[in-house]
Amino acid sequence: MRKLACLQKAAASVPLVMVCLGAALAQDGDNEPLLSGELRFEVQADHVVDADSVAAERNIYFSTTELAADLRLTPHILLHADLVVEPIDDAGGDLFFEDHGVFFETLHVAVDLDALTLWAGKANPAFGTAYDPGVSEGVYAVDFAEDYEVVERIGIGGAYAYDAGALGAQTLSAAVFFADTTELSRSYGAERGRAGLEDGGASNTEDLSSFAIALDGANIPAAPGLSYHLAVRLQGAGRGDAGDDFGVVAGLVQGLDAGSHRLNLQAEAAYFENFDGGPQDAAYISAGAIAFQREWFANAGVAARDFSGGPSGSDFTDYQVRAGVGRNLVGPTLLEAGYRFLRQEKQDSHTVGVWFVYSAPFAFNAWP
Repeated sequence: MRKLACLQKAAASVPLVMVCLGAALAQDGDNEPLLSGELRFEVQADHVVDADSVAAERNIYFSTTELAADLRLTPHILLHADLVVEPIDDAGGDLFFEDHGVFFETLHVAVDLDALTLWAGKANPAFGTAYDPGVSEGVYAVDFAEDYEVVERIGIGGAYAYDAGALGAQTLSAAVFFADTTELSRSYGAERGRAGLEDGGASNTEDLSSFAIALDGANIPAAPGLSYHLAVRLQGAGRGDAGDDFGVVAGLVQGLDAGSHRLNLQAEAAYFENFDGGPQDAAYISAGAIAFQREWFANAGVAARDFSGGPSGSDFTDYQVRAGVGRNLVGPTLLEAGYRFLRQEKQDSHTVGVWFVYSAPFAFNAWP
């Protein structure tokens, strides 16, 4: 407890230093503080219509609400938060908008120095992009990649954007962190309880011994519409873990635009040793495409994950094939119908679903 208290005091001092730094840089005149961000609301209805196990044939209705907000305290200092409402528990069987909880996915202070951004607090260190609905587009597109997203970490980090000439515009980001075990790890409504060292898991160490480094590139003169992502991570072993989680990931996105016709292509691959601190190594791969014709769109994709090196009989390979068609409705809304074939731990299932998304940016004076 003394060790954690010292770390929390140190973490508390970092935002103070950053605030002082930002204040010193704000001598060119204060702007009116603004509150800006985006509200995203999703409703999804999944129907598992056929499965090897009868118990897996179920109807699932749920919603996800995400509020991302930046409160700009000075021209260079902001407070960022991501507030999420989503299902916390899945006890199996049919679900109808049950067990939703609210929690802070991120909450940190940032200093915006144009090309350089620094942050301290609770954040999602950069590693991979295929779990982002803006990169992997479609109702079931992000399901596998979400396994390796690094979320809800306490630490410090930053990103530096620069022009790399023939390699395009690049952003180099880095962070050191540990899994959140503070009061912010709780959820309210449906409760998930406060995380603790006894839970184990990758980076659950209460010290800054884990890190992630990422390089993103876009606007390449020789390859219009191409962007890429490269990243490496090391997450220290938690209590009872088999070893440190070490992973690498590489992803590509290609956008093609011909007036009212647009096509986006995406692919990402990742490899891990002691995935999430467990005894198994893991490999992930995903690829997808989405085509737009004015308000209409259609998408398709495949994904696979392979777990190996564990105890006898524990290795397996999962994969999914998905497709969907939808339409952008009035304003910032879309509606999509999709299908997924899933093999998970040697069990097959077929799912049809409907996905509704409303997203809207906002910006207004925080203090009129």
